[in-house]
Amino acid sequence: MILLTTRKAAEKLGFSARHVCRLVHESKLQPFAVLDNGHNVFTVESVDTFKAKQQAKQQAGKEA
Repeated sequence: MILLTTRKAAEKLGFSARHVCRLVHESKLQPFAVLDNGHNVFTVESVDTFKAKQQAKQQAGKEA
């Protein structure tokens, strides 16, 4: 299992790290774990799943 930092997850999603933190706070994106220093780590799979869902929402919005 590969884990990503908030910054790496943000790069993969095309968002800022701050926006990824906001998504976590809003319970829209779940971290795999919160480290002792308070930082979140994400699995590649969860980031890819979130990205696919976001893209599907955008496609649905364009078709409507």
